[in-house]
Amino acid sequence: MSADINDKAEIWLTDLYHQQQPVQYFPIGIGYVASYAQKIFPDRYSFRLFTDPDKFAGECHRRKPIIVGMRNDLGNTRLSYDLIVRLKKRHPDTITVMGGPNYPIDSEKQAEFLKTRPLVDFFVFRDGEVPFSKLLEHLESVKFDVAELKRSKADIPGCYYLSNGHIVAGEMPPRVSPDEIPSPYLTGLLDHFFEEKLIPSVQTTRGCPFSCAYCTEGNPYFNKVRRFSLEQLEKEMRYIVARTKEPSGVLLIVDTNFGMYKQDIEAAKMIAAIQKEEGWPRRIYGPGAGKNKKENVLTTYRQFAPGTCMYSASIQSAEPEVLKNIKRKNISITVLTDIAREAEKNGWSCYTELILGLPGDSKAAHLNSLRMTIEAEMREIVVYSLYLLPGSEIDAAEYHREFQIIPRFAIPRKSMGEYQFGQETFPSAEIAELGVVNSTMTFEDYLWCRMFDLSMMIFYSNGYFSEAEVLLKRLGLSVFDFLEKCHSCVSESDALTQFYADIQSYIEETTWETREEVEAFVADRTKMAEYAAMEYKQRFEIARAVAVIRYGEQMHRIARKALTGLLDEKGMLNQDLRTYIDELFRFTLYRKNELLNTELAFEDEFQFDFAGLHRLNFQADPRDFSRNGKQKLRFAHNSRTASKIRKMYGESDTSSVKGMENIVRYVQVAGRLDSYFRDVEVVQT
Repeated sequence: MSADINDKAEIWLTDLYHQQQPVQYFPIGIGYVASYAQKIFPDRYSFRLFTDPDKFAGECHRRKPIIVGMRNDLGNTRLSYDLIVRLKKRHPDTITVMGGPNYPIDSEKQAEFLKTRPLVDFFVFRDGEVPFSKLLEHLESVKFDVAELKRSKADIPGCYYLSNGHIVAGEMPPRVSPDEIPSPYLTGLLDHFFEEKLIPSVQTTRGCPFSCAYCTEGNPYFNKVRRFSLEQLEKEMRYIVARTKEPSGVLLIVDTNFGMYKQDIEAAKMIAAIQKEEGWPRRIYGPGAGKNKKENVLTTYRQFAPGTCMYSASIQSAEPEVLKNIKRKNISITVLTDIAREAEKNGWSCYTELILGLPGDSKAAHLNSLRMTIEAEMREIVVYSLYLLPGSEIDAAEYHREFQIIPRFAIPRKSMGEYQFGQETFPSAEIAELGVVNSTMTFEDYLWCRMFDLSMMIFYSNGYFSEAEVLLKRLGLSVFDFLEKCHSCVSESDALTQFYADIQSYIEETTWETREEVEAFVADRTKMAEYAAMEYKQRFEIARAVAVIRYGEQMHRIARKALTGLLDEKGMLNQDLRTYIDELFRFTLYRKNELLNTELAFEDEFQFDFAGLHRLNFQADPRDFSRNGKQKLRFAHNSRTASKIRKMYGESDTSSVKGMENIVRYVQVAGRLDSYFRDVEVVQT
């Protein structure tokens, strides 16, 4: 059936966020697709962009688009199709297009993807600017009669569709130069997202020179790196500054390897100049920091104001066999250590990422990866489970056979919700395929590794026991060995043992063997509501906050025993050290225990000058701070910190998981957790 259109027919593009997603960014990807199409078809279409599923659903009942294009990614594939189903009921002749990286590379799987989503008329694979515009040309040529276009079996560059049950795959067109794509900011296409208070995102390069098998950009299609002009980037930055409602807010740089190229230094200088002039952005996220060329990376990030940038120096695995299996060459541990130290010196938030369950991974290999990153002094380590991403090489059948991958299924975090379309309310949740069970890792091994990851988050991440770590390093001992001791001592705390058991049981229950089991779970609204309330058990940064707030005293007891046990094993524990360690953990407990109780204060006496050690971040020999008499200290939140905590949690929400999510999110955006510990004041010397 042909659609009736006018001279200004509406084309809607979406990149939808589930309701649970706490941090949302400007949809720059669909912005580029729209701005390029607007350039090719000037004054012929009106483009509207959406990230909010509820706003999209509401508009479907007020207006009728001629085409709806939906970006398809791990976090919104199902939600997008659930809305397509309901859109088609209301507007059967609206043409529906999906696009993006989340599409198989195998032709049989490509056909299966479309057959299981029969209401998707076309799929645009990878970079969408040229394919979407070519699709528009073909649709215009048949007066938007989809059936006629499909009967013709036309080769539409970069577009995939079914004709009589058989897939028609267009040849991938050459990638367009970034200079040919108008800025979606400067064309005004993204203006309304300023009102919605999304976080601005910019892109300076496209492409990735690496071939990592687990990544959708590991394909040769993406290997040539292309740059947007510095002039356009500066105009975008000034456009954003003039319109942002959050002058102290965040900027996301979406490049895959920002900082790796010499041109990135110039981009950073320009952003830093605006940062100095305007006081914006206060935080800069560069999640795709360069994988090598250390000096370029460090020089790039040194341009920004101290303490304002956050970036990753990811290794995914430190095991040579695993790296070979995934076609990845890592930066050296020496370089990783240099980056970590530079980050500490400049006040950067720096983290590394590991992927658990890669081909060749095992318990021993995973522990080795953690050991190497911890010994490289990386303060933040994020461990992801391996997702078999459609569009990545690792999703191919030959990879499954070679490494005996047995898929499991899970709901990615923050990727579910309940939505309304007209009078209908419906649940929607994403379903991801995991590859963590393979020839070298059983499901039991995977669970064991996840529990060790939990200990890593609780006892190491964010430097919760940094004072003890300083002592370990001064004595020439391994922080990782200390972490292993902590993990082995968890069983001595009934409360923490139950906490771990609940989380492990939850992971087992929500990692399914078949897709059908997940489908049945999602259809049960009671189970979905319970899942939403308990999802923190899959999110270890939230689980860590729960542990710190609820079990701080037990954690200190375990850490003290782990430290003294390690020293005893090495024959290094004497009475002076034992006394110091006992006082050290008493000191840190007063600063960190019952963190959210802003009225609570402690006073106690110490034989060591902990006020002096604290001022030096414990970077001194504790023997030099032993005293003849006692020092009396007071521990309390200052008024500013107390106000922040009350603001983050809400006046009456000081014990809920939701409140803990708030503090974790705030800390991720605004600073380190240790800025919320109690102040130390000398009462009597």
